[in-house]
Amino acid sequence: LELDPQASVDVFAKQTAVAHFYAKRFRRDCELHAQLNITLDFVPCYAYRPISAEDNDLAGFCGEQYLTGNFVKLTSNAGFVNREEYGAHANVAAAFSHYTFHHSRGALLVSDIQGVCAGQRSPGHAETNGPSKADSERLWLLSDPQVLTDGNQYNFGDWERFGRGDLGMKGMQMFFKSHKCSWLCRALHLRKIHELKPPTLQCYIAGSTNVLAGLIGVKGATVRNIRAETGVTLITVPREAYAEWMPIGFYSSSLSSAEDATRKLRERYRGLVAEYGVLLTITPDLPAASWSAEVWRSQRAQWIKESGGAQIALYRG
Repeated sequence: LELDPQASVDVFAKQTAVAHFYAKRFRRDCELHAQLNITLDFVPCYAYRPISAEDNDLAGFCGEQYLTGNFVKLTSNAGFVNREEYGAHANVAAAFSHYTFHHSRGALLVSDIQGVCAGQRSPGHAETNGPSKADSERLWLLSDPQVLTDGNQYNFGDWERFGRGDLGMKGMQMFFKSHKCSWLCRALHLRKIHELKPPTLQCYIAGSTNVLAGLIGVKGATVRNIRAETGVTLITVPREAYAEWMPIGFYSSSLSSAEDATRKLRERYRGLVAEYGVLLTITPDLPAASWSAEVWRSQRAQWIKESGGAQIALYRG
């Protein structure tokens, strides 16, 4: 793949412009909704082209203000979060990335947050319920972000999609796999990936309260274990049996991981159906085999009423 050298230069300036646009809105909303007066911004990046040059290889270059101080990488474009060295700074940086995803309606996510940080350094493991004095005294002067795009709303060719570092939906999935929403995410009412994007894979289960409880497990242990075993980002399971058939969503940066998680959940599902339910097969020789869909729906409603509320799911396959 041959790449336009000038396009590779321009992409750095474009990414910084996008990040700067969202940083301005982020500061405003932090003050308005989270009572946090925050100093977070990206230094401007400019793309330069020579008016004339004897060297044809000199297509241009990009430049930005030289930053003095302790330069630190807070997050990456592949899910890394620096929770140890600059944990409190990294938590706000991750909240900013989440903010860009929410306010672009999932079209993009500004990642790879790095630059000069100042203020109190502390690990990012301890959960807080609101802003602190230390938060308002911290500073983020950032450089060279990476914009991740969903491949749909920003599908204009390889380099118009913000360069090779734009890992697309895979990068977004990796971000949300490691991201733990903080009080700031909640204060800004940021939506999660499953609220804005379709799942990588989806399967359906019968709407049984007992089966659903077994799939979730005690305090979500079953779903949590499948996530840990397969490496998927998220598994969305309904909290109550609200329909005859209900969707289970699998979000992952890898299709094979999503398929593995689907297989494991289906294995657990089949065991629960055998434990709590009765599976009846209608063979072609039975009168019910010729029933129309309307008759089946009417009969199902009657069976539920006569049984005192049994949960019955119909399947044709």
